[in-house]
Amino acid sequence: MKTQRHHCRVECDSQCLLTGQSGVTYHASLSDISLSGALVMVDGGTNFTVGDACDLVFSDSAAKFPLKRTGKIVRVDSDTIGVSFTT
Repeated sequence: MKTQRHHCRVECDSQCLLTGQSGVTYHASLSDISLSGALVMVDGGTNFTVGDACDLVFSDSAAKFPLKRTGKIVRVDSDTIGVSFTT
């Protein structure tokens, strides 16, 4: 079964922070992003499971204001986490 995408994905290599419902924050890298979600790479293990709520914070050294998106975990692999944005 082929996955239906709602928006075009853009590959990127930016840093972000991924925070779970427990409040634990992971330093992560964006693999790709779209209007509806992102694929995040995390070194080491996490305690995320599909359906968990999370926050992603995007920022770079030139950004005056970091961008925060709330989402839910839709995929968990050994080193990547799929996030669907809810806000």
